[in-house]
Amino acid sequence: ALQGIPRGLNSNIYVVDPANGSDSNPGDRWNKPLASVAAAYDKCTAGQHDVVLFVAGATADNPTAAITWSKDYTHLVGLSGDLPGMGQRCRIVNAAANDLATLFTLSGSGCIIKNIQFFDGKDKAEDGACVLVSGSRNYVENVFVAGMGHSTPAGRAGSYSLKVAGAENYFKECAIGLD
Repeated sequence: ALQGIPRGLNSNIYVVDPANGSDSNPGDRWNKPLASVAAAYDKCTAGQHDVVLFVAGATADNPTAAITWSKDYTHLVGLSGDLPGMGQRCRIVNAAANDLATLFTLSGSGCIIKNIQFFDGKDKAEDGACVLVSGSRNYVENVFVAGMGHSTPAGRAGSYSLKVAGAENYFKECAIGLD
């Protein structure tokens, strides 16, 4: 059982390993992981406490499209050491080659996000957004949100690492921003 992660009778668990997975795998077992968080999220059902487990490694998930986490009570948990704040090895990275306007939007409610690093390294000359939390009653623990990782969008007034627009969200032991 996953400590601190609620599970219902109909809950599913999906495994993501960017280094060793494939999005054509079922993702429902350790030896057949998916390669991307987006593929695992697509398999989840809202409201039944499905869990996406992100396996730590030297490789990040570099999505080619923005991730919108809109399914209520769907959880994302990084399986890495509980390094406080920075240094998680479960990373979702907006690389300069992708230049996504917003890397990750948490618009679902009642979700748990733990032990994940979000990094926005886009380099377009436009506003950049790493994580937008517009849902409510979410629990975010030990997450590193590193937005504006390139000087071009970082110099723009509309760029941000984290923006919270939803109500009653709880952030525990998180690190926000870059030096």
